Amino acid sequence: ITQLVSSNTDPLASTTSGTLAYGFNLDTVLLSDGVTPASDGNTTVNAIHHVGGDISVGGIDLQAGDLILSADNAEDIGGVTYEKEDVFVFRPDTAGDHSQGSFFRLIDGKNDTGWGSVSGITLVEQTTVVGGVTLNAGEFLVAHDGSGKNILRFTPTGTLGDTTVGTTSILIAGTDIDIGQNI
Repeated sequence: ITQLVSSNTDPLASTTSGTLAYGFNLDTVLLSDGVTPASDGNTTVNAIHHVGGDISVGGIDLQAGDLILSADNAEDIGGVTYEKEDVFVFRPDTAGDHSQGSFFRLIDGKNDTGWGSVSGITLVEQTTVVGGVTLNAGEFLVAHDGSGKNILRFTPTGTLGDTTVGTTSILIAGTDIDIGQNI
């Protein structure tokens, strides 16, 4: 993940300049013990969402600053294997410092949802309307390699975590709006 760390212009101007830097790299993160690397050093993050405010979802309390992630391949982090279909959370030990923290499974995408490799994830953090459909806080928008050109809506109907209970439906059918490639 990159971030704009310095800028010498108005961010709303049509042209800006600045310096980009890594804001989060799973390959350099340490577990909460401050010693153990979180990953094998060869991780590709496919999907990420930065949690903007505290919210409870499916019995799990997410905190502002948590990162919701999915990886390209199975990753063993702290003795737990997260599959490419899973969605997991990185919680920094210190707010705003993503160099060290803990991980936990948010959605068991492989065993409980039947998703393919997750390529996009967004948590709906406040009720909003998209194309006449009301999305409620705590729902997710998802894309995975089995969803083709569609954007899916995942609605938790029970617990999340190692046992995930919810329904997946199509929010946007990509063919209806001429999305030309898989998401």
